[in-house]
Amino acid sequence: MRLLENGMDVISTNLFLNVGGIRGEVKEKLEAACQRGNSSLYITGINPGWVNSVAASLTAICRDVSFVGITESADCSVSESVETWTTMGMGMPDATPEVLASAQNWLILFKDAVERVGDALGLAFDDLEFFIDFATAAEKVDLGWFCMEKGTNAACKAGWKGKIGGETVVQITIVSYLTKKLAEGWDIDEDQYHLVVRGEPGIDACIRMTPGEHWTNHDWDIMTALPAVNAIFDIKAARAGVLGLRDVGLPLAPVGVWRGRNAEV
Repeated sequence: MRLLENGMDVISTNLFLNVGGIRGEVKEKLEAACQRGNSSLYITGINPGWVNSVAASLTAICRDVSFVGITESADCSVSESVETWTTMGMGMPDATPEVLASAQNWLILFKDAVERVGDALGLAFDDLEFFIDFATAAEKVDLGWFCMEKGTNAACKAGWKGKIGGETVVQITIVSYLTKKLAEGWDIDEDQYHLVVRGEPGIDACIRMTPGEHWTNHDWDIMTALPAVNAIFDIKAARAGVLGLRDVGLPLAPVGVWRGRNAEV
C-alpha cells in the first residue's frame, strides 16, 4: 500500500494473483491506495501466468463459447525443492486426506487463475471445484535431490473447474511429473500447454517451448519472470487500480527497445 500510495506501480508473479485472490476489504484498500497514488497493481501469475491471457484471447474469433480449458504439462524433475514435492505428496505411498488437503492448499493459486480467466470473459462462477489424481513410480527413481521408491506418488494431475449451473465453463489442469516411468501409464503431452475452446468455432491449440542450447535447469524459471518484466510498458500505460486481464491484454516483448529503438517508459 505504501508503494502504491507513493505513485509506484507494483507488478508481481504471485502474491494475490488477481481478482480471485484480492477480495473484500483487502481489495478496497489496495484500490484506494492506487487511486491516491495514480498507480497500478498487476499480478501476472506463475508457470508462466501469461497463458491465462493467451487462452482468454483465443475466444476473440468465436461467436459462441461454452468452455475454455488450459492444460499445463510440467516436467518437475528439474525443480529441486524437496519441500514443494513433499507438500504435494510425492514420494508417499498413498494419498491420505492430509496429503489431499495439503496439495489443494498448495494449488489454490490455480483456483485464482480460473477466476482470472472467468473475470476476463465476464463470467461469475457459482462453484469452484478442486480435483486431483496421482500416478505412482513404476520403478525406483532417484533424481539426486529427491528419491521415490517404486509404488510411491511420482506425478499428479490436478486443477480447478469453474462452474455455472453445474456446467464446467473454465478449467485449468496442471500435470506435474517427476518421472514419466509411471505404473499407470499416463500419456503425458510433450507440449507444455494445450488450450481448448469449445464453441463456434472450436479451437485446439498446443504450445511447446524450445530451450536454447545453453539453457540449464533454472533457465526455465525465467519464463515466469519475463511476463511480469515485459508487461512494464503496458502497466505504465494502464489505468490506475487493481488490474485484470482485460486492462492489460497480451503483454508483448519490447523487441524494438531491445534492438535499440527509442521508446518512452
